[in-house]
Amino acid sequence: MTRHGSHLKNFEIRVHDGSVFVNAHALAMLSPYFEKVCFDESFTEANCGCVEVKDVDLNQITIFLSYVLPGDDFLYHKTIDGSNLAVLIQLAERFLFPSVRHEIEAFLVDGVFANEEFKKQCSHQRDLGSKMLQLQKRRNQVSKLITSLPPAEAKYVQEQVARFTLYQSPSGYPISAYAWNDFNVRMFF
Repeated sequence: MTRHGSHLKNFEIRVHDGSVFVNAHALAMLSPYFEKVCFDESFTEANCGCVEVKDVDLNQITIFLSYVLPGDDFLYHKTIDGSNLAVLIQLAERFLFPSVRHEIEAFLVDGVFANEEFKKQCSHQRDLGSKMLQLQKRRNQVSKLITSLPPAEAKYVQEQVARFTLYQSPSGYPISAYAWNDFNVRMFF
């Protein structure tokens, strides 16, 4: 990921306060969203070599891409913590990164929410949406666990998680605030 194009990083992601260049092939291998916008010739983005992402700032996209892609040192820096959890949840859902969703799920179940009762209640569910719905139903338990963090981190995590709360559709399925799969408002597919 770089702020200038190169022979390896030739696809531009524009946000309201800047842009970054990434390897389109690497992103397309990890995300059906990027597979379409980078390589499906019926998309304007694929033809012009850039995508404009609204409602995301340069810091957020940099945090996400730093997690997903190797750095300039050719190493992956895959650490989930309070500083990037909310951004990873938001953008993994928005850009359809199943591997990141799985890693977040593992972090939540094995790391933050490692008590046995919670694991038993969630063990039969395999996808992040179901686990996030379980988390939403157990707000009191989540609040207690968040209060075990240092005060500054707890406040930050609460603010960030509140921004990306899952909503429940009339059909009972959890949907994200971005409604990417709602036929009436979706842009792709």
